[in-house]
Amino acid sequence: MNHPQHVKNAKARRLDENCGSDGSQGFKARLNSFGHDGVVLGPVIGSFGEISGDVKHIADAIAA
Repeated sequence: MNHPQHVKNAKARRLDENCGSDGSQGFKARLNSFGHDGVVLGPVIGSFGEISGDVKHIADAIAA
């Protein structure tokens, strides 16, 4: 299941609070270490040529 970024951040913050983790080494810090501020692109190309919005972001980054 793909949750919006704010839901993932809230869950990570809650885990940090429950486990007593500090801001520099907790779950939220680990989540933010991936991608750009915790946002990871997931390109998907379907069998009928349909593409996810992330494919365009990657194509734009390659073209730049």
